[in-house]
Amino acid sequence: MLGAIPAGAVSALDVGTGDGLLARELAQRLPDVTAIDVDRDIVGSTRAEFDAVDFVVGDVMTHEFHRQFDVVASVATLHHLDDLSAALRRLADLTSPGGVLVVVGLARPTRWSDFAMDAVGVIQHRWLSVASRALGTLRADSLAAGTLVPRDISVRRR
Repeated sequence: MLGAIPAGAVSALDVGTGDGLLARELAQRLPDVTAIDVDRDIVGSTRAEFDAVDFVVGDVMTHEFHRQFDVVASVATLHHLDDLSAALRRLADLTSPGGVLVVVGLARPTRWSDFAMDAVGVIQHRWLSVASRALGTLRADSLAAGTLVPRDISVRRR
């Protein structure tokens, strides 16, 4: 995902940030990072740990950003929204001309194997979150490379 950052990019939006792992990685590369999630508690605790990101409690579908971003990223979030087409249009609208929209994980689980892979992904994400906090400069993207968890990655340039 981080490899999709275009040259000259300065801003990013992390959609469904959760514990802020991606937002922290983006902030190490870009000076202007905003992260949004509907979970007030997790955003509050993440905000307290990392002040280089503008953490927002809200719904990406309705929040007024009053701007666009060079990078709009979503990891395992869009399948939680009611209307996938509307969500993709919204994220595309938030992406600046010449910017990138990167989405990982669009599918809703339907089989037991899907749920099992989701569980493995949750465990992996939690481990990466703990490890990155413990080691500070750990690059989670390099640790995730080659993982057994399949990743559905789409990159769309505008």
